[in-house]
Amino acid sequence: MFQSGYLTIKKAMRVGPRDVFRLGFPNQEVKLSFTDALLNDYTPDTLNTAGFQNDMYRALEARDMDVVKATLERLFSSIPFEWYNAGTLDKYEGYYASVVYSFFTSIGFDITPEKSSSHGRADLVIKTNDRVYVFEFKVVEIVGDGKKAIDQIRERGYHHQYVKAGKEVVLVGIDFSKKERNVVGFAFEMV
Repeated sequence: MFQSGYLTIKKAMRVGPRDVFRLGFPNQEVKLSFTDALLNDYTPDTLNTAGFQNDMYRALEARDMDVVKATLERLFSSIPFEWYNAGTLDKYEGYYASVVYSFFTSIGFDITPEKSSSHGRADLVIKTNDRVYVFEFKVVEIVGDGKKAIDQIRERGYHHQYVKAGKEVVLVGIDFSKKERNVVGFAFEMV
């Protein structure tokens, strides 16, 4: 990736006898191109993916949570069932978080996965021009409502560092079903 130009050296450090490098994308276009390529590996229908990205961008900018939920449902519905039969990753939260992270990164928002706070880590934080979204994901057996995930955000204070920062804060809890392989619970609240 470095040799092909997808990544550039952002920082060089000396750690003992070793040279250590922090790599990063050289610009936004390369970052979006790379994340689009990853997302296309998760969802093979490229035409739908572009529509999903546009819908999600507009929904997050407008805080239209019904469209956020519907777009995520459409995204997961577009993943072929054969891909799930290849292993057991879909049984774990990390699988769903990776798909969501790749998707949101491909849109171009300021994204931070596993954002640490003093009492734990939020699964995903997204910053738009006007607001901050704090996401928590859960994998459930069949049905959920997303409220347990929001309770965890509130109880552990994942959102506190964004309150009074001049932006609206939205807590989002999403439940994914192992059986349905999709969103089965979705809740949000304004702080």
